[in-house]
Amino acid sequence: MFAALGAIDLVSLSTGEYKKRYGYVYVECDNEGNGPMARHKKDSFAWYARCIASNGVDLG
Repeated sequence: MFAALGAIDLVSLSTGEYKKRYGYVYVECDNEGNGPMARHKKDSFAWYARCIASNGVDLG
C-alpha cells in the first residue's frame, strides 16, 4: 500500500481513503470528504519541529 507524503493528512493513493492518516496535521474529514476540514497539529508535528530545530540531533 502506498501513500502520498505531505505535511497534512492525505488520501491513501491505493485505497482513496482517509482511514489511515499520513502527515503532521490532522484534517477533520471522513472518507466521503464530509466534515469541517479543520486542521489540528498532531504530536508528530512537535517532534518534527524539534528535529528540524536541532538539525537532527534531537530525535527523541
